[in-house]
Amino acid sequence: MLKYVSMMWLLSLTLLATLVCDPSEVTISYFVETNQTYSIDEVRQQEKQLFVHTLKCSNSRFPKNISLWMKVDIENRSSHPVKKVLKFLDIRLDRMDVYESNGSLLYSVGDMVPFNNRPYADAQIAIDLSADADQKKSLYIKFTNAHKSDLTYEVTTKKAYLDDVVFKKIVHAFFFGALMIMFIYNLILYLFIRERTFLVYIIYHVVLMVVMLYYNGIMSQYLFPNDYNVGAGNVPKFLIYLSIILAIEFLRSFLSTSKHTKKIDKMLMAFIIITFILMLNDIFIGFTGLFANNIMTPISLFLLFVSFYYTFVLKQRLALFYLFGWITMLVAIVLTSLLAAGLIVRNEFTANIFQVGIIVEITLLSMGLAYRYKVSQMQLAEKTRILHAQSKLASMGEMLSHIAHQWRQPLSEINSVAMKIETDFRLKTLNEASLDKNLEQIETLTEYMSKTIHDFNSYLSTDKAKIETTLETIVDKALDLVVNSFIENEISIKKVIECEEKVYVIEGELIQVVLVLLNNARDALKQSDQSEKWIKIKIAKTKSSYVIEVEDNAGGIREEHLKKVFEPYFTTKFESQGTGIGLYMSKMIVEESLDGTLVASNTLKGAKFTIKF
Repeated sequence: MLKYVSMMWLLSLTLLATLVCDPSEVTISYFVETNQTYSIDEVRQQEKQLFVHTLKCSNSRFPKNISLWMKVDIENRSSHPVKKVLKFLDIRLDRMDVYESNGSLLYSVGDMVPFNNRPYADAQIAIDLSADADQKKSLYIKFTNAHKSDLTYEVTTKKAYLDDVVFKKIVHAFFFGALMIMFIYNLILYLFIRERTFLVYIIYHVVLMVVMLYYNGIMSQYLFPNDYNVGAGNVPKFLIYLSIILAIEFLRSFLSTSKHTKKIDKMLMAFIIITFILMLNDIFIGFTGLFANNIMTPISLFLLFVSFYYTFVLKQRLALFYLFGWITMLVAIVLTSLLAAGLIVRNEFTANIFQVGIIVEITLLSMGLAYRYKVSQMQLAEKTRILHAQSKLASMGEMLSHIAHQWRQPLSEINSVAMKIETDFRLKTLNEASLDKNLEQIETLTEYMSKTIHDFNSYLSTDKAKIETTLETIVDKALDLVVNSFIENEISIKKVIECEEKVYVIEGELIQVVLVLLNNARDALKQSDQSEKWIKIKIAKTKSSYVIEVEDNAGGIREEHLKKVFEPYFTTKFESQGTGIGLYMSKMIVEESLDGTLVASNTLKGAKFTIKF
């Protein structure tokens, strides 16, 4: 144990000695130009009188439209060269002209200078402070900036600086990679769902990515390396306006404000219009007054209020995602503003706080969209269940009518047989043979009535299990339920059976679909003036699917109705005769239970509905 403690102590002393005995020193002094503009020669001649203030490594902040000179003194007391770098942490610095000790211009760097001028491919301004063995030298830097200036700096070794540049590139790759993954994920969802909210979010996502490309200097570095007035950290103001417009529009669409809170929706639309006008003003006129800058504050607070209202007053869980996402974004914006104002210390973490806020917000909004889609699917499933139940109830009423009709004749016959038995008994003509015959007749009639109830129960069964049966059997069971209504209306049934193979299907649901098609064909034929009315049912098989066709000669479906027949609640019948959900539910059943299709078309004589699975 003592051995390890001793080793750690010696290592600490070695590191401390390295820090204390650093043979190179860097000092930076400065002065601000106030009433006079100095040339480099004048600065060199009067440097003792001018450079009287030391530039601190932190809390070195200056007001707008500043122009100052810095003198960097490097002294290398060692017998070998040193390679150091002066790095300014703020990337929003307009221009620095770097001069050698003899007054010659080395280079110019900054947002108002082409990116290629920088000695290192980095968004932050870095100046080489390398010195030979036993060398003392000075650099003069003239700094100009149109914005509030933060000259917080670090002096580090060139190796450490280059390692940091590589690390920042890795961070940028992770940051933009994460944004790109979420963008692709939501884009794929949109291509499948085609919901407007996803489209607004995707555009908002793209604009934020472009903003961050500007903010991190990547646009200047890779797209405009030789252009002037392309700021490494100066984001074009119209992009800020556009991102605010999209954030408001996303909130409107995400929370459906036009549906739930019309007054709030009108206020949000007013903010969109105001911001849009300011954006056009910035593009074409370039006015950047206080109103244009300060409008972001009330908009941000109002968006926060709306999300809070929906979360805690209207009790919508969905709004939580936007609430926390927007709070995170606002915190990042506020911290970045405090950083720019010099109210918090600039370091590697605080300098990247905006990126952290963007990632958190985008992630929360993506999760919100996924949750919104899940909720909408649950609502759609519930709506489908209700429609299915309504369709079943409507069909049940019709089936009860058919059962009553089918039972009327057997009940009448049973009553007649019972009266005959009573008459024979009273007249003492009843014998064993006639009694057996009469009872057999009653038994036949009751079996027919029992079969009718059995078929009806099979149709109403909620069992979703697939059974092995033939399509002809299913068609016959459907016909048994409605055969009397076809006989009454003098409609003949033509069956064409080209496939007798057994298939695995949910029998009750397929019977329901066939019943809907048969009943629709019957109703159409009842209204037609055809002398010979018929319905043809064809069962066939193609190379890859089974086919059931139900065709009639009622004249067909009008072209303007043909595309709407599968829409819910669309019907061409009188309100008392149809609900408009039969064909919609039939299509849903075929697509979901059979993984097939149900299409409508016209023939020369009438309409044809084709089930293919």
